[in-house]
Amino acid sequence: DVALISDAGMPGISDPGYELVAAAIARGIRVEPLPGANAILPALVGSGMATDSFIYLGFLPKKSDHRAQVFADLQAETRTAVAYDSPHRIAETLAVLVEALGAERPVCVAREISKMFEEFVRGTAAEVHAYFEETPPRGEITLVIGGVSEDEAAWDEDRVRAALRQRLDAGESLSRAAKAVAAESGWKKREVYALGTDG
Repeated sequence: DVALISDAGMPGISDPGYELVAAAIARGIRVEPLPGANAILPALVGSGMATDSFIYLGFLPKKSDHRAQVFADLQAETRTAVAYDSPHRIAETLAVLVEALGAERPVCVAREISKMFEEFVRGTAAEVHAYFEETPPRGEITLVIGGVSEDEAAWDEDRVRAALRQRLDAGESLSRAAKAVAAESGWKKREVYALGTDG
């Protein structure tokens, strides 16, 4: 009998344990998973956000442009998203999130779950970012990001064109307007930009 244990978190979740599990299964060895300590579900429940459907993003990338892409992919996501991040990067991560998803996106940062200094910081992306700019955190960080409503997610071409036209008529450049509408609509910037060039 072999037991796979971890000094933090549940083995197999965002660690190489899954490789051992996969190898055992491939060789016909019986695998019996047991529930273990894990920050994802307590953070999700404690966030107060929707729990009926969610996605797990793993550890966020170290490079800010890669994190921006992760967040850009969430622009039209209706499910709650959960990710791990470093306490040294969380303020920068939240700044990137505000830029990609808007200042009003609901966010919760859960810190040191189940430990003495457990903390849940809830609010808009801008509010939570401001808090961590002033209060650099320590310990393990779990980031929970609220999804958009079905209405917000459902931007058809006519709605995108109308929003783009409104910004262009107000004097914004096509590039700037396309970026803003992409952030609001969940469309890719190049797709919005293309709508602005075809008349």
